[in-house]
Amino acid sequence: MRRACRADEQCVIYAQCPLSAKAALEVRNDEQKVILVTHFNVSQADEWREMGLLSSNNNYFSRIKSMEESCLRQLDGIVYVSSFMRKELCSRVPVLDKTPSLLLPNFIKEPDEQKANMHADIICIGTLEPRKKQQLLSEALLCLHKRRHRYSLTLVGDGPDRSGLEAFAQQNGLADYVTFMGFVPNGSQMIHGHKLLVHCARMESFGIVLIEALARGVPVVASRVGGMAEIFEHGKQGYYFELTDNAEKVADGIQQAMQATTHPTNELAQRAKQHFIDNYTSERQCPRLINFIQSLFDA
Repeated sequence: MRRACRADEQCVIYAQCPLSAKAALEVRNDEQKVILVTHFNVSQADEWREMGLLSSNNNYFSRIKSMEESCLRQLDGIVYVSSFMRKELCSRVPVLDKTPSLLLPNFIKEPDEQKANMHADIICIGTLEPRKKQQLLSEALLCLHKRRHRYSLTLVGDGPDRSGLEAFAQQNGLADYVTFMGFVPNGSQMIHGHKLLVHCARMESFGIVLIEALARGVPVVASRVGGMAEIFEHGKQGYYFELTDNAEKVADGIQQAMQATTHPTNELAQRAKQHFIDNYTSERQCPRLINFIQSLFDA
């Protein structure tokens, strides 16, 4: 980064997290702007705590928070991926109210039509870790099987919870219904061939996997937390459930969505695709980002 910043010309350093913003701020010159996009969950200290690497009373936890707040105060601009993240960061660092900003959801290129790699009812994509709560999803699947809804599940991702999830499936008669794919490059391509994407995470600043599903006309069931609560409309493109450890509640949302996808017209899927086109394509959102970046030099 230091080599790239030596050039005495206008450019933008687009940082993905406070730590990368700190590095950029330390080496930039007067012709360069540092913009942070909020691709992190409230704080990286909180993320590491969720992974069991830090505790809240650890000295490093408070030092990370302090470093983040220092960086946030020095930014030339900030892109909030959700209203949730704007509210959270502005409450921590009130001076951000005066920092040029843009509320811009994550966006992706509309995917090409693809043949399904496999066929199953439900797919979940993400690192197999406590924050993503695949254990809760597994328990919800068991509830559904007890209701005689024998749905199948594809888990895409790897992580520390995998062995426990495999044991749970084996011990509860779900082994023939749960497929562990492990890490898959471009895992979103696995969404084709599934009826529903379920995401039970207890925190996401946005949740890009949700729009990757909507882009393919696959409805979503998700926990109503963080930025995920802003992505779609309950009952129109998918279903939310309140953050809970009650697997029956999660099962209710899945069952309701699955029943809607089996309707002959499958309007839920049609609305999911249209909602993506209206809100999350790169063609729609890229010009807004480019205009915001240019405005920092025009000011």
